[in-house]
Amino acid sequence: MEKQLSLKINKNTTSKFAKEVQNQLNAYFQRRLKKFDIPVHIEGSEFSLKVFKEMSKIPYGKTKSYKQVAEKIKEPKSARAVGRVSGSNKIPIIIPCHRIVGSNGELVGYSGGGGLLFKSYLQLLEKS
Repeated sequence: MEKQLSLKINKNTTSKFAKEVQNQLNAYFQRRLKKFDIPVHIEGSEFSLKVFKEMSKIPYGKTKSYKQVAEKIKEPKSARAVGRVSGSNKIPIIIPCHRIVGSNGELVGYSGGGGLLFKSYLQLLEKS
C-alpha cells in the first residue's frame, strides 16, 4: 500500500506535521477518517485553485464528473481543463481527485501512484 501513495513520509522523522499526515492517512485507510484536516498550501493559477477547492468539497464516498466540477466553479466549458488540473494534483487522497470521474461515471485518469487500479480501489474503499 505505501508504494502506491504519492505522499512519501519519512517514518523516522521528528516532524509533528509528518506524523499527523501519516496518522490521518492510516485512519483513512482503516475507514475511520472521512475528511482530512491537514493544512495544505497549494500554488497555481486562479483556475487551478478553484478546481482544487471544489475537489476538496466532494464528500467521502461520492463522485462528481469533470463537467460537474467545471459547472460548480462557473466554467461550464472547461471540463478538460479540470481534468488537466486534477492530473497535476500533487497530494492525491488528501485532495481527493479519485472522486472525479468521466461524464458517464467511468474511471479516467489518476495523478497518484497505481493509476486507475488504485483510483478504483480508493472509490471501493469509500463505498464499503
